[in-house]
Amino acid sequence: MSLDSMRDLLVRELRDLYSAGTMVLKALPAMASVVTSRPLRHLLADHSRETELQLDRLETIFDTLEADPWGQRCRGMEGLVDDSVALLTEEGDQAVREAAIAAEALRIGHYLIAGYNSACRHARHLWLDTVLEPLAQSLGEVQAATALLTTMAEHQIQSPPLAEAAGG
Repeated sequence: MSLDSMRDLLVRELRDLYSAGTMVLKALPAMASVVTSRPLRHLLADHSRETELQLDRLETIFDTLEADPWGQRCRGMEGLVDDSVALLTEEGDQAVREAAIAAEALRIGHYLIAGYNSACRHARHLWLDTVLEPLAQSLGEVQAATALLTTMAEHQIQSPPLAEAAGG
């Protein structure tokens, strides 16, 4: 795809988000399946349902723009998902594994926040309010899930004792 206009850039960003979302939709249930923390498992499941809605919104946006959602593989999300899936087979203390899964989910969320922020900025620049509104809604959902996950990771997921973390 040639980037000759801001519309081209918006479509590129949307394709990246669509590809990323389809990968996330496959990864989240796998992540949730190995988690014993009920709040974390529910958060991952909720985010999976929100991801489905976000993909539906993106499909509607592509229809509005008369563009195809396919044609781009999100290599950034591919790496994040590969790291997350590899983590699922790691051995070790369950609480530590769940802290690692939460960290991976945060990385994924922050990637999506960056993508939605960029797409919103491009849609705003192009005065595409019908595109901006659903993008902003998805951005808000990802930001809320990431904030909740951060709070959960700080307060509910057990971490190794300080002496263990310091190597002593």
